[in-house]
Amino acid sequence: MLDLGEYLYGAGWANYGPVQYEGSSVQHGDEQLSEAFDQSLVIGSSSLFDIASIFQPSPFSFYPDNRHASQHPEGIQPHAFDDLFIANHESKYHPNQNTHHQEHHHPTCYVCGEPIQVDASGHFQYEEHPFWQEKYCRRHDTDGTPWCFCCERLKPTRGSTYLTLSDGRRLCPDCHDSAVLDDGALKALEREIREFYECLGMKVHQPTIPLYLVNQQEMNEYIARDEKITNQWHHRQGVTLGLTTRDYDPIFTTVEGRRHPLVAYTEVVSIRILCGLPRLKTGETLTHEMMHAWHILELDGYHRLTDEVREGLCEVLGYMWLDSQIFSMSKSKAAPSPQFDFQKRLAKFLQHSMETRTGDVYGTGFRRVKRATDMYGLKGTLDYIRMMGSFPG
Repeated sequence: MLDLGEYLYGAGWANYGPVQYEGSSVQHGDEQLSEAFDQSLVIGSSSLFDIASIFQPSPFSFYPDNRHASQHPEGIQPHAFDDLFIANHESKYHPNQNTHHQEHHHPTCYVCGEPIQVDASGHFQYEEHPFWQEKYCRRHDTDGTPWCFCCERLKPTRGSTYLTLSDGRRLCPDCHDSAVLDDGALKALEREIREFYECLGMKVHQPTIPLYLVNQQEMNEYIARDEKITNQWHHRQGVTLGLTTRDYDPIFTTVEGRRHPLVAYTEVVSIRILCGLPRLKTGETLTHEMMHAWHILELDGYHRLTDEVREGLCEVLGYMWLDSQIFSMSKSKAAPSPQFDFQKRLAKFLQHSMETRTGDVYGTGFRRVKRATDMYGLKGTLDYIRMMGSFPG
């Protein structure tokens, strides 16, 4: 069960008494929270992509203390794509086993459909994706077999066509079915994500932020020519998936011959999102970039934070948005279908990618911020930054 209170206030939030809402007193608990979520779930039709956000804007606030910790191990990479390792397997082949046993237990390559090769010592030689657990011949890593830019699955030789986008990226049919390819779909996602932020008590107060869907070349050209506006962007294997730009205009005064900043006017100039990503990946990326926008507009002390903490905060918000989508799909009355089942697995894959990403500020930042928000809650963590100008711990 998705627990919004634990996200906001940490693992120990349920140990405290009545939660005070604006204008009322409400006892909190698992049953009441479950009932509140059920009532807030809005499903407009049987289609997955018509499911409204389960987080409805709420006019209340609550703030219990948090003293108990639980531990849990942004863009962009998925949530770490290039850091997902591929398992290297060598399992033993026994030539004396009967034919029936070999037919049922000799692994078959997911890509070419052929039996996995066996080396001279009797070991099967194959690779296996750590999430999808699809076994394939090692040669397909280097023989030009297409792989999906989002879910990373290799293209089977038979039965599917991987589509090639204008910038050369490949998408499998499952990811392409929900790809965000026009501004209207992106704006609809923005409205949903703004509601998600409002539910967390983190309204983005700049009412209009220009949004652009761009291909990889357009994204790179914009980054190269933009020298004056401060950028925050999200990478995967050298590809920028999202880019937030801001304009920072400080006003100074002079006291005894020295300049001192009085106030700084900050505006989010634009958010650019790489086109062609499936809805869940686009939403995760936009949630990440919207957190950069919220930082810029709302969070005092943000400029003193390290890149690791800034990106980690954005990754954690993207992770939470994916949680909301998983919860929403679990409550959906939509008829089961292969595409619906794939969307549920894709959301979990994206979260898995975040959890296992290593070697950069996105992965290390995610785990550091996730530990803090599990301990102090999201609100407690952000309030600490606002008051102290630093990250807790």
